[in-house]
Amino acid sequence: MSAFPHTVRAKLAKSLKYPFVGEDMDFSGAVLNGGSSTRMGVDKAEISFKNKRLIDISLEALAGARANEIFIVGGASRVAEDSLNILYCQDMFPGEGPLGGIISALSVAEYDVLVTLPCDHLYVTSQVVEQCLAALTIHEMACPLLEDTKQVLCSAWRKSGLKKLKEIFDSGTRSVMDAVSLLDVVTFQVSNPEILRTANTIDELWQ
Repeated sequence: MSAFPHTVRAKLAKSLKYPFVGEDMDFSGAVLNGGSSTRMGVDKAEISFKNKRLIDISLEALAGARANEIFIVGGASRVAEDSLNILYCQDMFPGEGPLGGIISALSVAEYDVLVTLPCDHLYVTSQVVEQCLAALTIHEMACPLLEDTKQVLCSAWRKSGLKKLKEIFDSGTRSVMDAVSLLDVVTFQVSNPEILRTANTIDELWQ
């Protein structure tokens, strides 16, 4: 069983409507695990990478940033059951892509801010999570850039944007990139692009 330091902190009264990251920033964390992993050939979440499951890297990043709750969205429920203090969230729209997973996560999140990470990050850290939170401020969504491309699955979301995302989804949109083009989004650069690298094939794990 994988263990993660996950201390649920008491809610604090906040004088700021949009608090910056810090001891008083309550947020939910979700790892998106609803993909079919067809290019990987096996369930990528459970692949062993550097003596841990691949999904553990994202789970540890959220725990390190002191998420108040952490859950895995979609995929096999056993992945969450094999993790200490990690919840499972059923994907409300299985097979419809990560936008449905994000909507599912926002629908069950207890806190007003949600940080999502994909399950196939190789080197993501709590610092990236904290940067997403710090950048969010008054915006609906915040995410890092990699070669000028929004990394929309590694992002912070406001629960107040859930209604708009549902409307976008119901209109037929399935691309997260297309959906966020209709939101108030802020982006930021990371100091080391390598920390945003993901893996879709076995070979990419060891590049």
